[in-house]
Amino acid sequence: MIKTLSSYYINVPLVSPLTSLTCTSFVLKLYVWNGLKTDVPAEATYTLTENNPEALTDTLSVNVAKLINDFIEFEPQVLVPNIQDGNNQIWIRQEVYYTTENVSEASTPQLVDVNLGFKGYGYAMEGTNPQTPADKILLTNREFKVSRNSKFIVPILIDEPTFPTAELTITNIVLDTGNDYIVTFTSVGNYTNLFLNVVESGETIGYGIELDDVTSPQTVTLTNSGDFNYTLFGFDNDTAVNVTSAIYNFIN
Repeated sequence: MIKTLSSYYINVPLVSPLTSLTCTSFVLKLYVWNGLKTDVPAEATYTLTENNPEALTDTLSVNVAKLINDFIEFEPQVLVPNIQDGNNQIWIRQEVYYTTENVSEASTPQLVDVNLGFKGYGYAMEGTNPQTPADKILLTNREFKVSRNSKFIVPILIDEPTFPTAELTITNIVLDTGNDYIVTFTSVGNYTNLFLNVVESGETIGYGIELDDVTSPQTVTLTNSGDFNYTLFGFDNDTAVNVTSAIYNFIN
């Protein structure tokens, strides 16, 4: 959860997590919206570019709290005593695109995450990126005096529905015609895009072969010669986690 009245840092490693290549720059895209968690806007709300001219290999922290704070227009709700869904918070989705020697990374999202943001703040003793209290009551105090003739709103973070563990598994890769191959796989989760990665010696050397659809089977064009290992990669929208399949050894 992002408390927009305090600093909130997105920590971006300057070495690509998937290819282990040091970037010359990266693009951080932020999508901000109100409504269902799955209704992600088609276009990014903010696009931030950071350069790495010295080829550093550490992590760059980007403070995004002030950018997204303006999107929350707090409106007090006058309600009868009951439980209501609030509308004074927003969703924030982040995506990072790297520029490295592997040109496919510039069009493939990494470090994808989705957080809920609201107009709150943390305390210095919590350190950076203050998190939600264990009891999920979004107020500082726990005891309040309220007039019997007044109304008082207690903001509580409601648990999200429980979803199964997201999984991707490549079951088969067979030649179709020419350089076109049929990839068969199974999936558990809610994916918008799936990507096929080429892996060699435990490292991803080709990344970002986007499948036309998230249903199996799919036809992809592979120009690699010889035997290669492959993984399937995607972001599960329900649990907000990145998912990578086990390595599939393809013998050509």
